[in-house]
Amino acid sequence: MEEEIGVAVFGAGKAGIEHILTLDRLRRKGVPVRIASIYKSSPNIENLRARVNYEIIRDHRTAIYDHTTSPEALLNDKSVHAVVVATPDRYHFGQARISLNLGKHVLVEKPIVLEPGECSQLIRFSQQNNLLFDVAAQLREHAPDLESLAGRIPDLERINVTYRLKPDPKKPNAGQNILPHILSIFPGDIDVAEYQMHGKQDVVIFYAQIKGRRVPVFAFMGYTEDPTKLMRRVSFTPKDKSEIVKDHNASSVDGKYTETWFAGPVSNPREAIDRKFIEGINNPGYKDEAEARVGRLNRAFMRAVELGMPVA
Repeated sequence: MEEEIGVAVFGAGKAGIEHILTLDRLRRKGVPVRIASIYKSSPNIENLRARVNYEIIRDHRTAIYDHTTSPEALLNDKSVHAVVVATPDRYHFGQARISLNLGKHVLVEKPIVLEPGECSQLIRFSQQNNLLFDVAAQLREHAPDLESLAGRIPDLERINVTYRLKPDPKKPNAGQNILPHILSIFPGDIDVAEYQMHGKQDVVIFYAQIKGRRVPVFAFMGYTEDPTKLMRRVSFTPKDKSEIVKDHNASSVDGKYTETWFAGPVSNPREAIDRKFIEGINNPGYKDEAEARVGRLNRAFMRAVELGMPVA
């Protein structure tokens, strides 16, 4: 019988709740995982119970902690083997660092960190302690689909990625909120060349390695209150510009927002990522893959910051 992996979830906001529900779903599917503890900012337990079926907390024997408890107290629990960091971005580095230093595997939400050099420290801590350190960028699960689609266009000239989402009061800068998602769908090395801001729209221009080709990518990111203008689209432009192949789009019909993702086997990216993290803890090959992914995505994001993209 496989050893049960105890997971501590830092954060009980939208992302944290999604991880809690996903880990419970994986447990019900036979994955040996338990939500050992939840660390939330507010002491209001009823707020958490309103968002998570209390049966989950009971079935997993989950301990609930708030800001009056130090993270060390939670992490010194020997039944906690791994940590999901799903708190606001400014807390990622500190919580990931202390978790790795105390011998816990870490899955951190995107962006990984907000300051240059911090990610390198986290990678070093994970290497020193032989721990898994990975990033929960959901769209990374669609990277093979994008690479396959791009590979069908031999004279591909550029890729355009347009994200227009509802405003996020916690992340007023669209680039900070959206760019980590976009970077994650490109499987190879990423060379960020330029950052621009046009009104309320951020534009990041970068080059991605796709099947041995260096392809320019134009990422357009912004917010809109108009539900008819919400969009998530990737388009592939050949040199003759005779056609644009579109996938991964969204549209609004009668005010209802619908999405069409890349055609492929991944129907639930969050579940795929959390499953790979839990199962990858005992897989040295996956640790190496995750380390490379974390470094690649963080270098690209930090390059955009160096070029002037605000993150606060």
